[in-house]
Amino acid sequence: PPSPAPTMPPAETLAGLPIVAARMSHTHPDGGKYAATNCIDGVVIASMCQTGCGRTRPWLEVDLGEPHRVEYVVMHNQQNNKASRLYEHELWIASEQGCTNATCGAEMCASSTGPGNARAARGAQATRCVGTGRFVTLLLPGGGRCLELHEISIYDLPVPRMPPPPPSAPLPPSSPPPSPPCAPPTHPPPPPPPPSPPSMILPSGRAELPRSDELSIYVLWRVSAAKWPSPAARSYGGHDWEPVPPLHYAIRCETGNCTTLIPPVAAGVFHRIDTYRSGSPATPQELASRFLAQATFGPTTEAVAALAAASSAETDLQITSWVHDQMLVTPTLQRAYFRRHANVRLATPLPTGGVRWACQRGSRWHRYAFTEADVGKKLVVLYDPVDVEYALIVDGIVRTNAAALASLGFGAGGNATRRRLLMSEMHTSSMGASRDAVHDEESAGYGTLAADFADEGLASFRICSSNEKVGADLLLEDWVAASGCGKGRRAFLPNPAINLTTSDPRITYSFAPDDVTLQAATRTDNPDVVLVESIRVACPVRTRFLLHGGVYYAHDPRLRTRDLSFQSAWLQPDSARAPSPIPSPSLGFRSGVVSP
Repeated sequence: PPSPAPTMPPAETLAGLPIVAARMSHTHPDGGKYAATNCIDGVVIASMCQTGCGRTRPWLEVDLGEPHRVEYVVMHNQQNNKASRLYEHELWIASEQGCTNATCGAEMCASSTGPGNARAARGAQATRCVGTGRFVTLLLPGGGRCLELHEISIYDLPVPRMPPPPPSAPLPPSSPPPSPPCAPPTHPPPPPPPPSPPSMILPSGRAELPRSDELSIYVLWRVSAAKWPSPAARSYGGHDWEPVPPLHYAIRCETGNCTTLIPPVAAGVFHRIDTYRSGSPATPQELASRFLAQATFGPTTEAVAALAAASSAETDLQITSWVHDQMLVTPTLQRAYFRRHANVRLATPLPTGGVRWACQRGSRWHRYAFTEADVGKKLVVLYDPVDVEYALIVDGIVRTNAAALASLGFGAGGNATRRRLLMSEMHTSSMGASRDAVHDEESAGYGTLAADFADEGLASFRICSSNEKVGADLLLEDWVAASGCGKGRRAFLPNPAINLTTSDPRITYSFAPDDVTLQAATRTDNPDVVLVESIRVACPVRTRFLLHGGVYYAHDPRLRTRDLSFQSAWLQPDSARAPSPIPSPSLGFRSGVVSP
């Protein structure tokens, strides 16, 4: 009987070939869900490529990008009773795309009618397929076929490590040619670096780890055919082993001997130690360059020259001195930078910080009536026949008063309606004393966007967008209950400045000129935004509006971050610290300090 085909070596001992593209003879009715690229995405189980069933001679072709020597092909088949659909099949290697016969130069490197056991057809199917070419094609001959596959991988034999050449036989003695006068003595070239030892496979359980030397690095990997190898620990330069991300295996070292616990793994997964060896010790310049690459934003020629000394030992001392010098430099902290630039709009305190309330230094105020926080809310328009003006109300609070709203079809004197106008309780509380309902039988003839007049006001709109600047566009739509934007008629209203004819004293505070100092916000180009630079009186925490110099401003609550800097945590007295649920930084502070 013929000899059985040789068993494929473990995939990790072979050279996996890159696959840059894939295509199939037919497109599945579900389109991209079963695209050819699913079979080269590195995901063995979750995705699949399919041609659909009932096909004649369906095929899957993969492109290696350039000609390669091919030794093995692994097809990850289904794990159910449909696995037999893969057989019978043929594997072709060609230099041209779409070539699956000898006429165009292709070579059939393998064919199979399937294993004798149906269950053996499930999962990974490894086939020896020897040849050279750029395109490898899996072909199912005949009609009524279904090509369904999870993944396909192509392998070549690894490039063997060549052992060092044996020493040459000594030459017979002969008189050397005379050297020119004053010629420098000749020196033999340095010996080549020793070859790296082969990889070491570790079984599950407590494993002893080899110790590196001055010129080598050992890395412990967890290897799987379904994903990239993941590092777990390392040893370099003769140092003890240490955990590395992402696996962080625990290391136990005693008197220079290190061990780790190798966990149990599934089939096809194993642990391996690789060795990386340098041919000679690093020069002082190389030591300096490597250190600066790790400790700074990158080495420069000047920095390397300043750090490198005459010898490696002296360079190590220079590096130690450099580290001490850096520790004396005032740090630029990312956390401090974040505090200076964080400007999140906030209504309630968070673990990262509190709200900068109205009467605190640094609180933010604006002159425009509506903000981005109002998007999606209902805007109610009321008409006050006593003051002969309109009130624009959101969340039950009058944001501003206006004599006319021409873009919405409301002219001066309230001449936009011929229906009865009902003054709501909201209107009464915001505008002052109760007033009788009024009739306005005139019609201005506007093609108004205003909705039918309802009990809650003259008209209601949904705010769909808001530009935070006086005079910038405010996009409105007719209010439709339980509906979002894009459902009603639209209009644009210039974002008005705050102008309150009758303000609510519960939420409005009038400052004397010397009570508060306002300054323009330096980190924004918006002229309608100011910050409280200093304040010399106390105002209620609920203050919503500020009147200063005849100008109204609305409070814009923003994030007040907690100060967790080392200096403030040690130097501030306990009374200055605000209780905080923030986890302590590295030195274990009890709480954060609210930054000014």
